[in-house]
Amino acid sequence: MIESQSNFKIKQVSRLLNKKRDRYDSHAFVCEGRRIVSDIPRKAIKELYISESRADEVSALFLEDNIPTEIVSDALMRKLSDTITPQGLLAVVRMPEWTIREVLSGRAADGGAKRQPLLIVLEDVSDPGNLGTIFRVAEAAGVTGIILTKGTTDVFAPKVVRSTMGSIFRMPFFIADDLEAAISDIKSAGIGVFAATLDGQDLYRTGDFRAPTAFVLGNEAHGVSAGTIALCDGCVTIPMESDDLESLNVAMAAGILSYEALRQRRTA
Repeated sequence: MIESQSNFKIKQVSRLLNKKRDRYDSHAFVCEGRRIVSDIPRKAIKELYISESRADEVSALFLEDNIPTEIVSDALMRKLSDTITPQGLLAVVRMPEWTIREVLSGRAADGGAKRQPLLIVLEDVSDPGNLGTIFRVAEAAGVTGIILTKGTTDVFAPKVVRSTMGSIFRMPFFIADDLEAAISDIKSAGIGVFAATLDGQDLYRTGDFRAPTAFVLGNEAHGVSAGTIALCDGCVTIPMESDDLESLNVAMAAGILSYEALRQRRTA
């Protein structure tokens, strides 16, 4: 059993939890909690860390998978944990990786049947909770892929991973070095690109998203940049009855846009 924070493996886990550069250098990140760890494809798990008091209960879930496992003291697990109430289970996980072509294809992460592409493109979204929620609502609404700018908060940060509730393993996504090039690739694939703005066409009256579609959403404070709007095929606006509201939360907006596209496609 590991009890010391100076243990080499524990130091490595701590770096993955706290340092973005270490995550990308190692192509690995940390998931915490029984539910999300249970959702991870077994071949993606590199190591498991289980607290002493939960060892018998939790380790039985992974007995047949031959995953390297370490038991750690409860006190050490509390120090490692990114949550207020640790669940006694951490996994070091290989980063899922997709090419932009795979994300644009409409094929599910598990290699299932292709669907009509429906994409969410995120420009510099900064809040981890928003990003994780967007992954969850995107999966629920039938979005086929997400494209993120490098300026978007790290998708592999613990709070984001936790907020996705496992969707990070089922939603194809791509981190774009160059958003202009990514939008060009989207258009070349025959996918219409629409920015969510405050002065676009009414989402419910004029929007037609039965064809392959990508919605671009921007930073919580600044929205979609003018340069990115200029690259899009058009702009859409979610109507609001209250004149006192300037805009909606970006995760809520992503959900409304995605579900409107889903509604249209189901009734086509």
